Amino acid sequence: MAQWLEDLAAAAEKELDKAGEREAADLSVSDRFDERGQWNDRLALIDEDIAEMEQGLGSTITMDDERVGSAVAEAIGRPKRASANCRHQAPARFRRKEAMAIQIAVFGRVRSVRMYYRHANQAERYENVEMAVQGETYRATIPASYTDSPYPLQYYFEIRESAEKASLYPGFAPDLANQPYFVVRRG
Repeated sequence: MAQWLEDLAAAAEKELDKAGEREAADLSVSDRFDERGQWNDRLALIDEDIAEMEQGLGSTITMDDERVGSAVAEAIGRPKRASANCRHQAPARFRRKEAMAIQIAVFGRVRSVRMYYRHANQAERYENVEMAVQGETYRATIPASYTDSPYPLQYYFEIRESAEKASLYPGFAPDLANQPYFVVRRG
């Protein structure tokens, strides 16, 4: 077995042993059988996965293409998302069944700004709208029909400099300890 796979298996088994000491014997997250139990119950399947990966190692092809190495490094690396220079003041409240205007000032080179919004309900997907620009200010409106909800509204912005370069606002801080979106409650 490749050393990194052995190390991975040993580390997983060690952590799973610790988890087994702390967890109940049957943790249920749904009524499906495969979503019950403990990670320790999955050790045999994990070992099978590792064995399959090990067999696949012999059939790998090495390439000296610099683009392949660059793509692999980017895929497994930690992305560094650019941050945009913006100014935005979230509305204090929104009124049910009334459109809510949102604006953001973005400084620097910008190709487009898109606002993503939804009710503060994790079961919903985000809606999105391209924001209209006037100078450095971008504007969009959340429709009145969408504000007719018992949930607060949450939104964030995607600021695109080019087809390849975009940033989110407010996005995560480097320590990941902030809320990466704005929330407006009904008033």
